[in-house]
Amino acid sequence: VRNVPDLFLASEAEVEENTVVEGIPVLHPHCMYSGSTQRALQALIRNYGMSYGSLTYPLHSSLVQSLLWTRYPDLADLQYSCWRMDRDEACCNQCSQCLRVALCALSVGGNPARMGIDLHRLLPAMADWYPYPPPPPDERLLPKQLVSLELARQLVQAIQSIPEARLKLLIDVISDSSQKSETLAAFARIRKSAADYPVGALTGFRAGYLEWVDPIVREPLHKIYAAAFPLEDPHLTSGMRERSERLGEWITESPGERLPI
Repeated sequence: VRNVPDLFLASEAEVEENTVVEGIPVLHPHCMYSGSTQRALQALIRNYGMSYGSLTYPLHSSLVQSLLWTRYPDLADLQYSCWRMDRDEACCNQCSQCLRVALCALSVGGNPARMGIDLHRLLPAMADWYPYPPPPPDERLLPKQLVSLELARQLVQAIQSIPEARLKLLIDVISDSSQKSETLAAFARIRKSAADYPVGALTGFRAGYLEWVDPIVREPLHKIYAAAFPLEDPHLTSGMRERSERLGEWITESPGERLPI
């Protein structure tokens, strides 16, 4: 791309999830934009004077959402996260992705209506939602399962932090009392489903993944993330990050130089 040498594509912490099964690395199904893939492509185009990567390697998806509403609220209405919307819709108002972005926005004081989300449609449609069930302690999980657990944990954190008064304030804009009651009852059912779910510590950012970010923006991003979020324990993800780095190097090695991953 002429005169645009630095390219960035969102790649959140969830898609970095990986593990090893019988000596073979197993990635999340969305690995086409994971850090290992992006870093491999970056190595291929570097000689053309271009860089390719992401600004969001250190952030879980809920933190990206939180930063959007708290630091860049003027951009919040530009968000499109639902993949099921119909023609002329911003979202479908009846899927788990709509529920996730709506409740995350509510948890930090945002109004989901700015994204095209109608709480009177969404909450009743998702009233039977329940978080991804925690597995037995000895069960070996694949990346997709691990991410499902993490997304459930993030959503439960958001649900537990939404003041009911905040929700009532947003739904009071309509005059239909039966619709108000239905919406509040649906949220009460969702909150009840999340009541006993183990959430652990507040979701934090992964400082070690800043090493993957282009040096031209690395330090400013570190300041923004550190000011907004707690730090995640680096020991939790050090092995995962090392596997991603090794995989990216393996992809770009010449066939004659390749060693087992």
